[in-house]
Amino acid sequence: MRFLMIMMLALGFLPQSALGALPFDKTIELHSDAEQVIINQFSYLADPLRGMNLENVRNKDGWSLNERPAFNFGFAKADYWITFRVRNNETVLRDWILELQYAPLDNVDLYVIHEDGRITEKKGGDRRPFSERDIAYRTTNFVISAAAGESLTFYLKLNSQSSIQGPLVLWTPTRFIEKASNELVGFALYVGLLLSMVVYNFFLFINIKDRSHLYYVLYVFFYGYTMVSLFGLTYQYITPESPIFANYAVPVSISFGCIFITLFAQDFLQLKQYSVRMVMLFRLFMALAVCALVSTVFSYSLGIKLAAGMTMAGAPVILAAGIVCLRKGYRPAYFFVLAFAAFLIGISITQFISFGIIEPGFITTYSAHFGSALEMLLLSIALGDKIKFEQLQSSQKIEHLNEQLQKEHDKIVSLNEHLEARVEEQTRDIRSMLANIRLGIFTVVDDGRIHKDYSAYLEQIFQRKDLEGLKAVEMLLESCNSDRDSLSQASSILQSTLGEPKLSFDLNEGSLIREITKTHADGSQQILELDWNPIVNRRDIIEKVLVTVRDVTQLRDLQQVANVKKKELEFIAEIVPVAREHFSRFVNSAEKHIEENQSLIAASSTKNMEALKIILINLHTIKGTARALGLKKLTEVVHGAEHYVGQLQAVQVDWDRARLQRDLDAVKETFSYYRHVNDTILERGSSRSSIELDMVKVEAVLHEITELHKQPLSPDSRSLFQKIDFMLSKAFHQPAEIVFTEIFAATQRLAKDLGKEPPKISIMDNGIFLTREGADLLRNVFSHLIRNSMDHGIESRDERQAAGKPLYGAIAVSLSEKKNEVELCYHDDGRGLALQMIKEIALIRGMLDSTGNVSQEDLAHFIFLPGFSTSHSVNEISGRGVGMSAIKSYTENAGGTLALKLLPDQNGMDAAYVPLNIIIRLPMHYYRSFPKSFMQGEIAA
Repeated sequence: MRFLMIMMLALGFLPQSALGALPFDKTIELHSDAEQVIINQFSYLADPLRGMNLENVRNKDGWSLNERPAFNFGFAKADYWITFRVRNNETVLRDWILELQYAPLDNVDLYVIHEDGRITEKKGGDRRPFSERDIAYRTTNFVISAAAGESLTFYLKLNSQSSIQGPLVLWTPTRFIEKASNELVGFALYVGLLLSMVVYNFFLFINIKDRSHLYYVLYVFFYGYTMVSLFGLTYQYITPESPIFANYAVPVSISFGCIFITLFAQDFLQLKQYSVRMVMLFRLFMALAVCALVSTVFSYSLGIKLAAGMTMAGAPVILAAGIVCLRKGYRPAYFFVLAFAAFLIGISITQFISFGIIEPGFITTYSAHFGSALEMLLLSIALGDKIKFEQLQSSQKIEHLNEQLQKEHDKIVSLNEHLEARVEEQTRDIRSMLANIRLGIFTVVDDGRIHKDYSAYLEQIFQRKDLEGLKAVEMLLESCNSDRDSLSQASSILQSTLGEPKLSFDLNEGSLIREITKTHADGSQQILELDWNPIVNRRDIIEKVLVTVRDVTQLRDLQQVANVKKKELEFIAEIVPVAREHFSRFVNSAEKHIEENQSLIAASSTKNMEALKIILINLHTIKGTARALGLKKLTEVVHGAEHYVGQLQAVQVDWDRARLQRDLDAVKETFSYYRHVNDTILERGSSRSSIELDMVKVEAVLHEITELHKQPLSPDSRSLFQKIDFMLSKAFHQPAEIVFTEIFAATQRLAKDLGKEPPKISIMDNGIFLTREGADLLRNVFSHLIRNSMDHGIESRDERQAAGKPLYGAIAVSLSEKKNEVELCYHDDGRGLALQMIKEIALIRGMLDSTGNVSQEDLAHFIFLPGFSTSHSVNEISGRGVGMSAIKSYTENAGGTLALKLLPDQNGMDAAYVPLNIIIRLPMHYYRSFPKSFMQGEIAA
């Protein structure tokens, strides 16, 4: 704690004061034999408001007494008044010089009150032009004349943004001149020493490029400038008429000195190796120095305080870092520690004098200068010692390396003794390998010829002996079916890259042929795989090219078989999960659509929009059903063919019947392979012709029975025919509920593909049976309806939750008989029909007049136009504007009708999306219907 208090006092952060207030009651006697009088007894008064003048302080109480040879009021914002009285005891008039020995005082006002009441006023300080001083000297001084026996009362007003301190001394003119001369000589020696250190170490830095010397030079320069400034010499000789510049230069030079001594210590002590914590502390110290440098621009007072604080705090930290490195065995730190110890001792003694702890003397007064000079010398010696230390370390490393080199030399000698034996052994191994390996291996040397060392299997591959010296490319050309230009190019590449850098081979490697096919005399073919690898020397120059020839004929055959089997397995994996009856119905339906498309393409030599419409509907239907059944490969192929037809319909590409035929052939090929796998490999085929024939006969009989219902019959006969009709319908027709259950099974797969929840399905068939034609028709129609609902209608789980709907969507279909027609009503609880978007698209396409009014029903029917879609993108499910057009086409071609019924919504009919029902009516020959009472009676029977 005592050391901390001393440091605080040294920084000037604690003002000095005597306890108690004593009146001024002592006069300093000036005798003839006195040449120097230290004013060690005076009274002082602080003026915190800085508003008092001479009259105020003369009548002011509360003065404090100073009885020390020096004073120190610290960094104070207040004005300080000092007063003392002297008497000239001589019998003659005598001049005295009053000196304030602390040069950096800003403003000093002197008031001398004579016995006759006269007041002499003088001003000084380093904030005033140097020419205003009584004597042109570095410190503030005043020439005072005292008559014989006269008593003079002195009042000094002190104000400074730096520390207010220093002794007050009265000198005779002769003694003052002597003292000034001695000081200037001493300072000349001091500055000369610093300059010699700067010059000497700067030349060392230029020669050895060691940063430590540069940091040392910069540190000495800025520290020397600081000391000269604090001594007042820069103010006297450099900037006598610019006192402000002289003042501001002090904190700047201190900050730069702190930065460079920190960098010097960090580099010299190699702190990153010996103390990582000290490195962090030094970085903090440099950051504070930068802050002091920046703050000086805005506030001299803050800058000088930070700079002084860093000087006192930094020196112990740097000394501690040196001690840490010294304890860890870093020898150059020895002189470093001595240097900073001398520096700390010097500045500490100076501050102790200011507080009266030590009496002033020649050595103690200039202890800071002696300490800093000794520091500079010791640091220079430390740099030299560091060089010697590093030379010693380098010498030890060289010696260690020589030992290692000798050991390596001995190893090399030992290895060379066995080298020939090892080379011979490796040569035998290589020849043995070439004789037994079942690969064709040879090297190509100068002129593209085969080297003498090649594998025995190479002769077997090419069915000839004595391959040494043959042109490699000519040997490959014999009976070869490969492109002659490619082989010729390979020959050119080999000749141009041999003897060249490896880069030339890398650039041309892609042009070398990798596979050739040779045809033998017996007609058999042989597939050879080639691999080319350059052999380079130490300079990366190609000396040879290693060629590996592998007979892959059997491997290619096996790969082809494996690919066929793999393809079969992939198709089997898609077909097996599909029920046999479902697959058979899909094959029959798809075959009809493909045959119709083939006929339309053959008949359309030019662009036919009606034919394109039917082709697109057929493809869209095949794709939808294939996707529902999980036949992915067929879905992809049909989607590609559908894409081109869609572009033709939208007039985005030119008509190309050959392209249409190629796309259809691809669909037919994939479809045929599915049928082949199902019928031949899985043996799930059936005799379709006989079944179709039987069904035709059955449907003819059922039609005749239906016509009989229209004839006048007895009740018993009508009942009998109705029973026969019902029994045949049950046997050969399908209940509508079963058909729709099969159709709606596709929603599970669609929901998964779209990332939605599977919808809940509701079916009400009301005892309706569907004929085979009716079932096929509804499968085609509802494959499009379901995809439209799942992709555009029913929302995702998050959207439904946000709209307050059930998480799972719902699809409902109901069937009823009305006037010899079956009516199907289809509904989903999705977002509905986007009427506003339909209107915008119709306006853009010129289908509507912007000035006319159109009903919502008329807007809704635009969705049945070919190519009309509200989707923003096309995918494998929907988006081409085909589905609703296909539904309308299928229904009307079957003699039925299609209608939309818009429903009221909770937001009103003007909402962006409007819910709707789709109503489909089909003629009587597509269904069978029986009265509910008759159905219940049959079930009971």
